[in-house]
Amino acid sequence: MGCFDIFLLQGSAFTPHFKEKKLNWQISATRSGYWPGCIPEKPNENRCCRWRITIMSGKIRANKIPFRKYSNSFAKERVSMPYFWTFESDLPSDMGVETFSLAHIVVLSLSAIIIYFIIQLYRKQADFGRRNIKMTIVSLLIMLYFSRWIWCAFFGDFSFFINLLLPLHLCSVSAIMGTAAVFSNNRLLQEFMYGISLPGGLVAMANPNLGPYPLLSFNFVEYTLTHLLLILLPLLFVFGDGFRPDIKSLPHSIYLAAPFIGIAFLVNQTIGSNYMFLNQIETGTILVLFDKWLGTPGYLIAVLGSIFIVWAILYAPWEISRRRNFSG
Repeated sequence: MGCFDIFLLQGSAFTPHFKEKKLNWQISATRSGYWPGCIPEKPNENRCCRWRITIMSGKIRANKIPFRKYSNSFAKERVSMPYFWTFESDLPSDMGVETFSLAHIVVLSLSAIIIYFIIQLYRKQADFGRRNIKMTIVSLLIMLYFSRWIWCAFFGDFSFFINLLLPLHLCSVSAIMGTAAVFSNNRLLQEFMYGISLPGGLVAMANPNLGPYPLLSFNFVEYTLTHLLLILLPLLFVFGDGFRPDIKSLPHSIYLAAPFIGIAFLVNQTIGSNYMFLNQIETGTILVLFDKWLGTPGYLIAVLGSIFIVWAILYAPWEISRRRNFSG
């Protein structure tokens, strides 16, 4: 099923036809934007009308929406849920959440508050309660990952599944490592979560790359919750379980990540995907700036430099504290 809206000037030569060829031609002419002269935020009552095109089970239906109904509902669509399950190809192009827009800042603020209160709750728990919280987190990570498969099966397509949903992005690898760290309580896996997953989650939250997906869409909600949990889990290790990061163990985290990077590279070369952003930049991310400065694949050099800077910030406080304790 697909559903989207087109906006036309009153009197323009458009009449919805249920003959596939003509309707497809009309859709291709208007689907990516708005008819000239019609601004959706402030439409002219005398000049603009709206058609809702619905495609279901191979049948095409077009309904004209009166101006008053349109003008009252358009703004509400941005904060309501008519597009919650909608796949990218069926979304209006202007529905996405821009980086550091008001909506994005609100999401970041709420995420920080949630993380803070869960850490405080975790610290008050006995061992049994702490383990239950961590088990809940990894269970949610697994459920969120497979929920993407189900969503894609019902609303997406197979090519999207192959190119984006295999467990080869850093967030998927981090979910695997985080689950193993909780079950095994292994220090090297906890180091991986702090040194690899934490900075990855922070970057993903600060610079989401979700295209036209609105705030209240499945993809945005799943993306935000997944990366929030990937940030939360290593912070629980540090501020709840007493884990102390050690920069000397960081190379072991890199060794753990290396096989996944190698597999992602081979898969990218085979099917033309872009796992871990190894093949090309993703528009709407900070990688665009790196590509502008150094080109492709030169942007990977800037990425590596940025990673070293982030590691310095994350590990410096612990190294300073360790040396002070040693000298004392």
